[in-house]
Amino acid sequence: MSELRFRTLSQAEEHLERIEKAPAYKATGLWSEAQIFDHLANSFENSVSGYPGLLPAVLRKTIGRMIFRSQQKNGFMKPGSPNPNAPKVRAEGDAKQALKRLRKAIVQFKAHDGEMAIHPAFDRLSKDEFSHLHAMHMANHLEHIHLEETKGRDARTARLTGKTQSGKSGSRKSTGKRSASKKTGRSAKRK
Repeated sequence: MSELRFRTLSQAEEHLERIEKAPAYKATGLWSEAQIFDHLANSFENSVSGYPGLLPAVLRKTIGRMIFRSQQKNGFMKPGSPNPNAPKVRAEGDAKQALKRLRKAIVQFKAHDGEMAIHPAFDRLSKDEFSHLHAMHMANHLEHIHLEETKGRDARTARLTGKTQSGKSGSRKSTGKRSASKKTGRSAKRK
């Protein structure tokens, strides 16, 4: 089950922004970063222009819709859904270019105001339903991309001191002040 969850496409885009700003990132699992970004871009593009293959209509309108409603209710996709177009082996590629393609596909999806394509498994979906589906789909795959927040000596320094390069502490510092309720509680006990 996916640990990363997005309720909205905006949340997924915020996560993409963190990936873009990270000094480095690495995909774990079968697919490379480029394969993940390209797969997600394909999904956005196909939802507007059409998918390469569809399940029979009777399956899309019955079992497909049932699975879709379950995913909507649960807020996540189960990993490992069959996809004949998915990569079978890891292939490295230009992750930055694939990420740009994904960003462009998202913009085009959001700008699209016509009818959405028929989903290969879930049949007709509204734009809002596709938007939520894309957010869940992104969470399903982006959880396999791990960010490196700092590099080299700075990372070691951050681990040892709890401070980032800017000198800010990663944890809260005590102000030495007590809250009003604690002061009241203590003075009541002293009387």
